[in-house]
Amino acid sequence: MNHRIKSEIQSYYEFWFGLNEIYERWAKAHGITSNTLFVIHTINEYPDRCTPSVLCKCLLLSKQTVNSILNRLERDGYIQRSEAQEDKRSRFITFTPEGKSFAKNILDALYRYEEEALSRLSDAQRSAMLETSHGYLQEMRRAFPGSISRSNRSANQ
Repeated sequence: MNHRIKSEIQSYYEFWFGLNEIYERWAKAHGITSNTLFVIHTINEYPDRCTPSVLCKCLLLSKQTVNSILNRLERDGYIQRSEAQEDKRSRFITFTPEGKSFAKNILDALYRYEEEALSRLSDAQRSAMLETSHGYLQEMRRAFPGSISRSNRSANQ
């Protein structure tokens, strides 16, 4: 392997794990896991239309993991599940009033920190970061074989 490329891959891993560590610590400070944090974020992003399938697809989590997280959030009084009118097999997930407050407390501050961090970069830096990240994702999909490179996620996610 090309030494320079290997070094750049290692640098990318340090970036990726460093960013993940920040989200892990944020979640832990609020008494939840990072998976739970992103489930809460996704429920917040899909109000009145979030289902376990949406969570599995968006977050690349197993049905078992999603169900375990939802059971805990429901037991804690943060979410409720209701039967979808058009498909009785589907269950919509919504926040309870207590859950809305819990999510707002965690997510509003998180979004402020993310916005603050991104606003410290210039428009050009943000654009370059996003363009390069999407380009790298596209090239990773090309480099990996068949089923590994295919994604269930949309290009916008």
